[in-house]
Order: sequence, then C-alpha cells, then structure tokens
Amino acid sequence: MKKLFASAFVIARRDYLATVLSRSFLLFILSPMLVIGFSGGIGFITATSIVQKAPPILAVVATADAQQADGGVAFRATYADLSHRLEQQKFENVELFPPQGDADTQAHALLTDTKHPARAVLVGLPGAPRLIGPKASLDDLRDGVKLALDTMHQNGALKKAGLIATPTALAEVAIDPAHNDIADKRERLAGFGKTLLFFLNMLLAGMMLSNLVEEKANKIIEILVAAVPIDAVFVGKMMGMLAVALTIVVAYAVLIGGGYVMVLSRLPTEFQLAAPAVGWPMFIVLGFAYFMMNYLVVGGIFLGIGAQANTPREVQTISMPATFAQMTVFIVASVALNTPHNGMWFGAAIFPLSTPLVMFAESARESALWPHLLALTWEALWVIIIVRFAGQRFRTNVLKSGPVRAKRV
Repeated sequence: MKKLFASAFVIARRDYLATVLSRSFLLFILSPMLVIGFSGGIGFITATSIVQKAPPILAVVATADAQQADGGVAFRATYADLSHRLEQQKFENVELFPPQGDADTQAHALLTDTKHPARAVLVGLPGAPRLIGPKASLDDLRDGVKLALDTMHQNGALKKAGLIATPTALAEVAIDPAHNDIADKRERLAGFGKTLLFFLNMLLAGMMLSNLVEEKANKIIEILVAAVPIDAVFVGKMMGMLAVALTIVVAYAVLIGGGYVMVLSRLPTEFQLAAPAVGWPMFIVLGFAYFMMNYLVVGGIFLGIGAQANTPREVQTISMPATFAQMTVFIVASVALNTPHNGMWFGAAIFPLSTPLVMFAESARESALWPHLLALTWEALWVIIIVRFAGQRFRTNVLKSGPVRAKRV
C-alpha cells in the first residue's frame, strides 16, 4: 500500500506540474471569467437597448379635460397611482389621444402604429368604456383597468357628495433580521452553492478525459503502467487533477471573494448573503470537502470512460451520455431540495453523484454536522469503488492483461 501511494504521488506531481506550468493553464483559468464577462456585457447592452426603446403604452382615447372627474386625465392619474402602489408589470404607461372620428378605426390605427404601437386601447370614457387589443394584452391589462375605473368612479362619487376619503393609517414594526428573511436568504445561498459545485465539476472533470486520451495516443500511459501498478496510475492521475482543480477553485474563490467584498457587500441588505446555518468557516470547509468528493467520483467515472477511448472523437461520443446524466442528476437534486426530507430527497442524498450537491446545499439550511460526516464517508467509499473498477476495466480492455479465461473445447 505504501509503494502504491508513493508511486501515485510521483504521477500526481508529474501531472500537476505539467498542467500548471503549461502556457494554456492561465487561459484555462480565465476563460470562464471571460465567458461570464462577455455574457454579462451582452446582457447589459441588450438591457440598455430595451430600456432605451420606448415602453409599451395603454392608449386612452378621451379629451384631456382635467376638470372631468371620470375622464381621461382622471383615469390616467388613478391608473398611475395604482401602478406605483401595486408595482405590477401589467400596469402600462398611459397616454391620452384626442378622439378622431370612429373610435374603432382610431383604436386599430393606434394598435398597428409601426413606430410606437399600443398594447391596448381604452375608448368610450366615461359612460361606456371598452378595452380593445389582442387577447393576450386584454388578459394582462383587464384587472388593472377595471380596478382603475372602479377607483376613479368611487373617488368621483365621494367628491360629488362632498366627502373626502381618509387614507388608512398603517403601523409598521420591523424586526431585523426577520426569521423568514434569513430562511429565504439561506435558501438562495443553498441554491447558489449547489449550482456552483455542479458548474465547477462540469468544467474541471473533463480534464481527465483529454489528459488520458492524449497520453494513450502518445503511448505514455503504457510506459507508466509498465513502471508502476495500474491502480497507482489511476490514483496518481486523480490526485494530480484534483490538485489542479483545487488550484483553479482557490483562484476563483479569491476573485469571487474580492468581488463580493468590493461590490456585493455595498448593496442593500436584501441583496446580501445570509450566514449559512453551519457558519461561514464550516460552510467553506464543507464546500471544499464536497467539491473534492464530487470531483473524485465524477472524475473517476470520466477517467474510466477515457480509458476505453482511443481518440477524441470516441471521447465525445462516450462522454455525451455521462454529461447528460450529470445534468439529470442536477435537475433531480434541485427538485429534491424544494421538498426536503421526503423520499426523493433521501434518494438524492444517497445517490453518490448527487450526494455532494444535496448535502452542501443542506449545510446552508441545517446546522447539524453529523450528516455531513456520514455523507463524506459514503462518498469516500464510492471513490475507492470507482477507482478500482475503472482500473480493472482499463487493465482488461486496453492492456489486455486481465485474467485469462479457459478455452472451451
């Protein structure tokens, strides 16, 4: 056993130095950041163009008489007040248009205006209001328009009767921090941690595939196997690639942590992250632990896949089902976390590919530590099983050095 780990350490150090000291390593680290930055830039430009574009309107065909209690000006004021109070997107900006001939003809012209078409047109104020427009727009705007009309008529009736509507006094008692607010923030933290863990493993586990296929094509793997046991080759490669992955994760953590301190910590309280249930130090420790276990399990599977492939094309063909399986596991884990401690949750917590995702997210919500010790032990057992199985498949299918079967007479 001592010789196996000594040999594995030599191979791990070789793979680590060969990867980290390569010219493409820095680009590999920065490429996700470049992709995120480029995507953010495109999103900002798109959002800016949408903001600069004239917003949709609700056109009201009525005279602009400010003295009319149930006319277009009164409706616009009431509608704007409700829009501000309720903060619903179904309330659109209101623009008044003076009546010009037939109401239906004018409404059709406003709806089909090529420069600034209206979502819907309100005609017939004050006696017989009609809302004209596509069915989808009517479904969105119907309740808001009816509420504005009812409020406008009530205010007009009170004004005619010489009465004044007294606003209701509402006393507020703010509890900071509120329990529900912490629970919601921890839920967001759990989702963020689970997604980050999945993203990092998807990004970094594929390195094992390309590394092994390249060495098989150059016959380097056969030299290594001739010098050290096959299990040492697999363990060494997993240790080396894990060290590379941890180097990248630490670099990301420094960048993300620095960005959080500089930018996110200055945002309002509702946008800041709440402390996880286990506390920040333990949460970070568990994050690294679950990342390593998940990386070793997924990387062991990918390493076994790479052992069966001889060309990059074969790697792509074989690894595609594995990638879809990973995405399926992520979706199932996400669904299971929405309803914790039921049958699906326990199944996702036990399945080795989803155990790190579920349990790391759970560390943000629950303070108990013994389930994490159990989960990490369970993952370590599966790492051993997968490494031995992948090494046996490599020995049997590639090196043709498995046990010789008796020939049938």
